[in-house]
Amino acid sequence: MPVGEIYALLAATMAELSRKHAAPLFEPHVTLLGDLPGSEQEIAVQTSHLARQLKPYDILLTTPAYEDQYFRCLFLNVQKTPVVMEANARGKTTFNFNQPDDPPHRPHLSLLYGNYPISLKTQIIATLPSFQGIHFPVTTLHIIRAESTDPKDWHKIRAFPLGE
Repeated sequence: MPVGEIYALLAATMAELSRKHAAPLFEPHVTLLGDLPGSEQEIAVQTSHLARQLKPYDILLTTPAYEDQYFRCLFLNVQKTPVVMEANARGKTTFNFNQPDDPPHRPHLSLLYGNYPISLKTQIIATLPSFQGIHFPVTTLHIIRAESTDPKDWHKIRAFPLGE
């Protein structure tokens, strides 16, 4: 999750998009892994282990994009640096997610969730402030409990500093 001014800028942009398009509001974040198997305690132990393996690194935002998927409706791409991709690979190993048919990791920061026409998504992209080249440090892994697919039911339950 970004912090400080970058968090504030992204959160304000996302809040405005949410308000204008009657979309769910959620916090700015880049998902490392989703739908983790195991109990909350098991996930915490494994996340703690993963966090100790990783050193702090930077997330670099690149171009806005969209897909025809609810949770990838409108997003900012994250540069696939070796350290970003390695963090995901280590996470998959830690949680035993390494399946031959897994799609490659596509790091991104979502700005809007929903199902909207392409014409609206391209219009929104044209009005976005430029986030290209903005970067922020990753110093903590957060565990989010998702009690449903609605972001209002997502709660941060634990945080683990990297490298400790």
